[in-house]
Order: sequence, then structure tokens, then C-alpha cells
Amino acid sequence: MATSVKTSDQLESPVTVQELADWIGVESADAVLAGILNTATGLVIAFLQRDLMTREWVATVDSMPLIGGDAFGLSAHPRFNRGVVLPYGVTQVTSVKAEGIELENGTDYEADLTTGCVYLKTFFKYDISITYKAGFGEEETDVPEEIKTGIKMLASWLYDNRGGVPAGSPPAIIASGAKDVIYPFRIEVL
Repeated sequence: MATSVKTSDQLESPVTVQELADWIGVESADAVLAGILNTATGLVIAFLQRDLMTREWVATVDSMPLIGGDAFGLSAHPRFNRGVVLPYGVTQVTSVKAEGIELENGTDYEADLTTGCVYLKTFFKYDISITYKAGFGEEETDVPEEIKTGIKMLASWLYDNRGGVPAGSPPAIIASGAKDVIYPFRIEVL
């Protein structure tokens, strides 16, 4: 089973360049701030396994997955164990297609937003496409302050260490202290 997850929506940080400049204590006109802010935001999203600002994602699965069950992947689970786990903190499933057929929520599939899993009720051999939204919300104010602080901590560390760090140094998310601040929001991927 090969899965790809993509978004065509642009990465948007819940922290502004001005907020980062104020945090670091530099002018907002500094040419590197926007790039460092995007990098820090992307690293935080990757660490958390959760999107921050709501974006639309499309997961494509080339063959039918099975979750759980016995050695053959077949158990009496009411959801038939045909599930696709979606990353980045799913908030809404907008479309599910299989083999070119639009599936109906409740009849053909169930979406569990708590686990980020879409359970298909019918067996489809290939070409499953799930369109969904993930993120805390549309506005910067929807993102928890701890995460915005973590982005600023990481971006500040990246700014201060933009010339490179010695081999063997801890990852930036740890060295900056951001991990400790944002960890409670991390989605554990099983």
C-alpha cells in the first residue's frame, strides 16, 4: 500500500514577521526573517504531525488498507478494518472517492476525527482519494499561544545559528527549547 498526502495550499504561519522581529529584537525588514519563519513553521508542523492554519489536504492510497484484525487482517470489527489514517489533525473530511466513485458519509465510510481515520465500509481494490481539512482554524488566533511561542523560539534559534552548527549538535527543535513548549500538542503516529 502506497499513500501520498499533499496540499496545494500555501504554508501560512500563525506568527507574523513583525512578531518574530519583535521577539528576536531586530528590524522586520531583515530579509531572512520570512524564510526562517516559514522554515520554523514547517518544522513545528512536521514535529507535531498537526497542521496549524487550516489547509485542504488530499490523501491518495493506491490499494485498500487493512487495520488491525487477525494474522490475515480479517476480524469482526464493525468497521470492517478498512481504514486510512490521515495525518495533520483532521478537522473535516470533505470527499472520499474510490475507483472513481464518490462515496457517501455514513453509508460508504465513517470519519473518526478523534483518531484521524476514515473507515471504508466497502472493499475497493485501488485508487482511494480522501480530501480533508486539517488545522486549528482559519485565523492566527485559533492556534494555541504555546505553539506560536514554540515557532518563535525555533525561528530565533535558526536566526542565531544560520551559519551552521557543529556536527553532533541536537536537532533545532530540541536545542531551541521549542520541543518542551509544543510537545503537549503532538499527535503520536502509531
